[in-house]
Amino acid sequence: MARLAGRTAIVTGGAKGIGRHYTKALAGEGARVMIADVADGSDLVQELDSAHGQGTALSCVTDVSDEQAVKDLVARTIDSFGKIDILVNNAAMFVALHEQPFTEIDVALWDRVMAVNVLPGIVMAVLLLIYFGRPQPGDAAASGQSATASAANVLRGFGVPSVAEGAEIVLKVQTTERGRQAVERDGQLIMVDDDRYPLEDGEQPKHRSVRFRTLGCYPLTAAVASRAENLDDLLAEMLVDRRSERSGRLIDGEGGGSMESKKTEGYF
Repeated sequence: MARLAGRTAIVTGGAKGIGRHYTKALAGEGARVMIADVADGSDLVQELDSAHGQGTALSCVTDVSDEQAVKDLVARTIDSFGKIDILVNNAAMFVALHEQPFTEIDVALWDRVMAVNVLPGIVMAVLLLIYFGRPQPGDAAASGQSATASAANVLRGFGVPSVAEGAEIVLKVQTTERGRQAVERDGQLIMVDDDRYPLEDGEQPKHRSVRFRTLGCYPLTAAVASRAENLDDLLAEMLVDRRSERSGRLIDGEGGGSMESKKTEGYF
């Protein structure tokens, strides 16, 4: 049985790029998906309906920087699918940005990036917190509605909207991967999942329990040893960990066109 059968997801920026892959993966696991993007995702809806059955996905052209548009998106998702279980806050401005000195970045552009990349995640989470705060049909017997209370309290303490009871809100905050093959090199755990990573003499990948940093893909990011098995465990580890979340971003220490150079030149 598909792992997400009976679940409903919203994927912002879900019509193109990596968001399109998120949408396909969720649908492939049995979820019904609302594709929210400034681009029309009708072609993807047809593809998913053909592959997984009519009604698998819907497209809602949405500018996530528009609060009313986001409210309409949530309302349409509930009207169409009856509920929301999963939120993937993926929409962001990146490709359209061009490298330039920090002193030359236009304030209007800065505001636009914040409006698209930051605020929608908060607005969407708040709307869903409000939605899930209301009594839901079959609330007492609904499956998968166990609250992560202590994790919620930790996040609220930092003023961050937290995981709502009955919802899996994916804020692109942290991913936990269990049982990965990795080698230790120069004090860093490097994940090895195919033959593209050349091993040095004597190196032998071992099965390790690891997690990854907040942002970035694992081929560029060293893993962190972790015993976390749920959100509460993960937050507890992060609160006591003295290492920077960027410590595993190995490219930061490189010369030339490294991310550290781009940072000092004002790219961020």
